[in-house]
Amino acid sequence: MANTRGSYAKGIAKRSEILEAALSIIDQQGYGAATVKQLADAVGLSQTGVLRYFGTKETLFVEILRRRDEALEASSNPKYPDFEGDLVRGILNAVRLDTEAPGMIQLTLRLVGEATESGHAAHDFFRSRFDSTRLLIGAALRHLQSEGRMDRGIDPEIAANLIFASIDGLRLQWMYAPSIDIVEHISVLLKTFGIVDAPNAFGGKEPGSSQTPGTHVRQVSDLQ
Repeated sequence: MANTRGSYAKGIAKRSEILEAALSIIDQQGYGAATVKQLADAVGLSQTGVLRYFGTKETLFVEILRRRDEALEASSNPKYPDFEGDLVRGILNAVRLDTEAPGMIQLTLRLVGEATESGHAAHDFFRSRFDSTRLLIGAALRHLQSEGRMDRGIDPEIAANLIFASIDGLRLQWMYAPSIDIVEHISVLLKTFGIVDAPNAFGGKEPGSSQTPGTHVRQVSDLQ
C-alpha cells in the first residue's frame, strides 16, 4: 500500500513538472516550441513517457491551459481578471494578460477551433470556461445597470456574448497584425454599452497593449 501511494505521489509530481516545463517553454520560446519532444527533453523522459501521464497530446495541451488558469488565479497578480469586483478592469486586464503571453494565445486558438467537436479532449474544458465567464460577465453587467453605470436598454447577456466574440476575434487578428491594440478596442466597445467606467479603467490613463507576438510564432501544423 505504501509503495502504491508513493508511486502515485511521484506520478502527480512528474505530471506537475511536465506542465510547469511546458508553461516555461511556451512563455520563453512560443507555442510552436512546445512540442512533445521538447517537453520530453526538458523533463528527462521519452515522448511516449510524457504522453503516458496525459493519455493524448490534446489532453496534455488542455492541461497546460488549465494549469495556467490555476496559476493566475492563485497568484497575487493585480492584473488577474476580477469580473465580479470590477468588471471593466477585469475584462481589460484579461486582455492585457493575453497579450503578454502570445504563445498561450496560439495554443488557445489552435485548440478552441478543433474542440467544437463534442468528442474532442478540449471540448468540455472550453465549454465550461465559456459558460462560467459569460455568466460572470452577464451578472456584472446587470449589476452595473442596477447602479446606473450602464445603458439599461442593452441586454446584458447579448452584451456579454459580444464582448467575448470581440476578444476572440481581436486576438486572432492581433496574431497577424500586432499593431492592433486589443485593450483599446475592447475599451471602446465597453463605452458603446454606456459603461461609464470604461474611459478610466486604468486610473485615467488610456489603455494600450505594447506586447507583440514576437519571433517565435510557428504554424500550428509544426506541432509534433
